[in-house]
Amino acid sequence: MNLKIALVALPLAALAISASASAQEIRDITPEERAKVEAAVRKKLLDPDSAQFQDVRASVSDSGLITVCGKVNAKNQYGGYSGRKLFHTFIAKDDNDSSREMIAPTVDDEGMVPLAEPLCRQAKLLD
Repeated sequence: MNLKIALVALPLAALAISASASAQEIRDITPEERAKVEAAVRKKLLDPDSAQFQDVRASVSDSGLITVCGKVNAKNQYGGYSGRKLFHTFIAKDDNDSSREMIAPTVDDEGMVPLAEPLCRQAKLLD
Protein backbone atom coordinates (compact mmCIF):
# COMPACT_ATOMS: atom_id res chain seq x y z
CA MET A 1 0.00 0.00 0.00
CA ASN A 2 1.26 3.41 -0.87
CA LEU A 3 2.69 5.12 2.23
CA LYS A 4 0.81 8.37 1.53
CA ILE A 5 -2.52 6.52 1.33
CA ALA A 6 -1.70 4.59 4.51
CA LEU A 7 -0.89 7.79 6.40
CA VAL A 8 -4.31 9.18 5.49
CA ALA A 9 -6.29 5.94 5.77
CA LEU A 10 -5.21 4.92 9.27
CA PRO A 11 -6.32 8.07 11.11
CA LEU A 12 -9.57 8.14 9.11
CA ALA A 13 -10.30 4.53 9.99
CA ALA A 14 -9.68 5.23 13.67
CA LEU A 15 -12.05 8.22 13.58
CA ALA A 16 -14.69 6.23 11.74
CA ILE A 17 -14.53 3.36 14.21
CA SER A 18 -14.84 5.69 17.19
CA ALA A 19 -17.71 7.58 15.57
CA SER A 20 -19.57 4.40 14.63
CA ALA A 21 -19.36 3.05 18.18
CA SER A 22 -21.96 5.59 19.26
CA ALA A 23 -25.45 6.27 17.97
CA GLN A 24 -25.66 8.46 14.90
CA GLU A 25 -28.27 10.96 13.75
CA ILE A 26 -28.59 11.59 10.01
CA ARG A 27 -29.39 15.18 9.08
CA ASP A 28 -28.90 17.89 6.48
CA ILE A 29 -25.88 20.09 7.00
CA THR A 30 -26.17 23.74 7.93
CA PRO A 31 -25.22 26.46 5.42
CA GLU A 32 -22.08 27.21 7.49
CA GLU A 33 -21.04 23.55 7.47
CA ARG A 34 -21.80 23.22 3.75
CA ALA A 35 -19.61 26.23 2.92
CA LYS A 36 -16.71 24.76 4.90
CA VAL A 37 -17.16 21.30 3.38
CA GLU A 38 -17.30 22.66 -0.16
CA ALA A 39 -14.21 24.83 0.41
CA ALA A 40 -12.25 21.87 1.77
CA VAL A 41 -13.30 19.54 -1.07
CA ARG A 42 -12.58 22.20 -3.72
CA LYS A 43 -8.94 22.26 -2.54
CA LYS A 44 -8.67 18.63 -3.66
CA LEU A 45 -9.88 19.33 -7.22
CA LEU A 46 -7.97 20.25 -10.36
CA ASP A 47 -10.53 22.94 -11.29
CA PRO A 48 -12.14 24.02 -8.00
CA ASP A 49 -14.33 26.71 -9.59
CA SER A 50 -16.12 24.09 -11.72
CA ALA A 51 -17.27 22.00 -8.73
CA GLN A 52 -20.93 20.99 -8.63
CA PHE A 53 -22.09 19.42 -5.35
CA GLN A 54 -25.10 17.22 -4.70
CA ASP A 55 -26.51 14.75 -2.18
CA VAL A 56 -24.57 16.34 0.70
CA ARG A 57 -25.66 14.77 3.99
CA ALA A 58 -24.32 14.46 7.50
CA SER A 59 -24.30 11.94 10.29
CA VAL A 60 -23.64 13.18 13.83
CA SER A 61 -22.25 10.89 16.52
CA ASP A 62 -22.98 11.24 20.23
CA SER A 63 -19.48 12.66 20.63
CA GLY A 64 -20.35 15.48 18.22
CA LEU A 65 -18.13 14.31 15.36
CA ILE A 66 -19.93 15.02 12.08
CA THR A 67 -19.36 12.73 9.11
CA VAL A 68 -20.24 14.45 5.81
CA CYS A 69 -20.62 12.66 2.48
CA GLY A 70 -21.82 13.77 -0.92
CA LYS A 71 -20.98 13.82 -4.61
CA VAL A 72 -18.94 16.33 -6.58
CA ASN A 73 -18.53 16.75 -10.32
CA ALA A 74 -15.69 18.93 -11.58
CA LYS A 75 -13.70 19.52 -14.74
CA ASN A 76 -10.66 17.38 -15.44
CA GLN A 77 -7.39 18.31 -17.15
CA TYR A 78 -9.11 18.20 -20.57
CA GLY A 79 -11.79 20.72 -19.59
CA GLY A 80 -14.62 18.19 -19.47
CA TYR A 81 -16.62 17.14 -16.45
CA SER A 82 -15.29 13.86 -15.06
CA GLY A 83 -18.54 12.58 -13.55
CA ARG A 84 -19.81 12.54 -10.00
CA LYS A 85 -17.27 11.37 -7.43
CA LEU A 86 -18.07 10.50 -3.86
CA PHE A 87 -16.44 12.68 -1.21
CA HIS A 88 -16.14 12.37 2.55
CA THR A 89 -14.92 14.50 5.43
CA PHE A 90 -15.31 14.91 9.15
CA ILE A 91 -16.20 18.15 10.94
CA ALA A 92 -15.07 18.60 14.52
CA LYS A 93 -17.17 20.94 16.68
CA ASP A 94 -15.90 23.20 19.44
CA ASP A 95 -17.54 23.83 22.82
CA ASN A 96 -19.72 26.60 21.33
CA ASP A 97 -21.15 24.09 18.82
CA SER A 98 -19.63 25.88 15.85
CA SER A 99 -17.69 24.12 13.11
CA ARG A 100 -14.09 24.11 14.19
CA GLU A 101 -12.16 22.24 11.55
CA MET A 102 -12.37 20.00 8.55
CA ILE A 103 -10.52 16.73 8.91
CA ALA A 104 -8.87 15.12 5.87
CA PRO A 105 -11.43 15.47 3.08
CA THR A 106 -11.17 12.66 0.52
CA VAL A 107 -12.58 12.37 -3.00
CA ASP A 108 -12.75 8.87 -4.47
CA ASP A 109 -11.28 8.77 -7.96
CA GLU A 110 -10.20 6.11 -10.44
CA GLY A 111 -6.82 4.61 -9.69
CA MET A 112 -7.09 5.31 -5.96
CA VAL A 113 -7.93 3.12 -3.04
CA PRO A 114 -11.53 4.21 -2.32
CA LEU A 115 -11.63 5.81 1.11
CA ALA A 116 -14.85 7.82 0.96
CA GLU A 117 -17.15 4.95 0.01
CA PRO A 118 -16.56 2.67 3.02
CA LEU A 119 -16.60 5.60 5.47
CA CYS A 120 -19.86 6.95 4.03
CA ARG A 121 -21.43 3.49 4.14
CA GLN A 122 -20.38 3.01 7.75
CA ALA A 123 -22.00 6.35 8.65
CA LYS A 124 -25.19 5.14 6.91
CA LEU A 125 -25.02 8.00 4.40
CA LEU A 126 -25.14 5.75 1.32
CA ASP A 127 -28.04 3.65 0.11
